[in-house]
Amino acid sequence: MHITYWSDYACPYCYIGISRIKRILKETGLYESTVFERKSFQLRKGELGRTCPSCSKVRDELNSTHFQKKYKLSASAASEQFDLMHEMGLQEGLDIHYGTAPLILTEDAHRLVKFAEDKKGPKIADAIAESLFYLYLSKNIDISDKNILTEIGEAADLNSAELSQLMNSDEYGAEVMMDGLKADMLGIHLIPHFIVNGKYAIEGVATPELIKKTLSAAL
Repeated sequence: MHITYWSDYACPYCYIGISRIKRILKETGLYESTVFERKSFQLRKGELGRTCPSCSKVRDELNSTHFQKKYKLSASAASEQFDLMHEMGLQEGLDIHYGTAPLILTEDAHRLVKFAEDKKGPKIADAIAESLFYLYLSKNIDISDKNILTEIGEAADLNSAELSQLMNSDEYGAEVMMDGLKADMLGIHLIPHFIVNGKYAIEGVATPELIKKTLSAAL
């Protein structure tokens, strides 16, 4: 089975959705024979104030503040949404605290994962991707910080000099951009978005029943 998916490390629903589909694949004995093709999707690109009028500069505010302004919600209404995200995460064993995480851009994080896959293969890239989700959404660490990203790469035994070069360049930036353009071409605007065997789509955080039904149809 081949699964292509688009996601962003700043997206709690991506963390939940990817964890869920992988859990189901393991439970059904399909995980080891499944090939995953990861695609980058940036929820926010470029200068935040230019692409999202309700955003301020990177790291100047938390997701909670931005969320309230963007969706015109009261603090209590936004808090209810964050509690719902937390509850959904717990269903997959994830401890998600989205509201208290800093507002960030993720292009460098996506570039790091692509670099890791080229240098060390998909298993190391998967481990780094998992770390990025966990550090940002569970520990609220700023994964747009190049020093943090370098430490994550070094912990995965990536070459320090090459990591420094990566972080001080736009290497893999074109690949990240092309993933986004591909999503636009396919009309993908909601993530996570999975395409199974090139034909069957799973969008957002689908129920386990829908995931199983889709995987069965793909087989």
